[in-house]
Formats: sequence, structure tokens, C-alpha cells
Amino acid sequence: MNVTGPHEDRVADWMSQKEIVECLACGSSSFMTQEVCALMVTGSRPSPTPGGGPAVPLLPVICIECGYAMTFHAGKLGLI
Repeated sequence: MNVTGPHEDRVADWMSQKEIVECLACGSSSFMTQEVCALMVTGSRPSPTPGGGPAVPLLPVICIECGYAMTFHAGKLGLI
């Protein structure tokens, strides 16, 4: 899922509400988002999912200045 238009505004509003307004590494306030991706959770228990476990939908948010990357659960952002 691409994050554009109203979804991008939703992410920006959510980050502002959580007071995530500056990069933790360099202090910049310029971020970009990528597509929602899935992280496969692996574990020692057998799983029917290839890769070992359930998929967790994540949204990468990346600092434009230094490349510091944060990931947020896409469901908590209201994207899925």
C-alpha cells in the first residue's frame, strides 16, 4: 500500500499527536514514508506461514536528511 494524500496526512497528524516532530538522530523535521510492508515474525514454534510466523504490517518513516528509519504498526496509524 502506498501512503499518499489523506493517508500521508493521517501519518503526519499521528506523529504530531505523539510529539514525533524531529529525527532522533539529527534533529531534522523532514520525513518521507515508504510503502506499508510486512515483517515476518519468526520463532521456535512450528507455523503454517512461510517464514515462521504471522506478518506484522509496518510503515517505514525515514528522515530525509540522515536516513534514520522508524517503523510503526500500520493498523495503529489507521492505514489498514
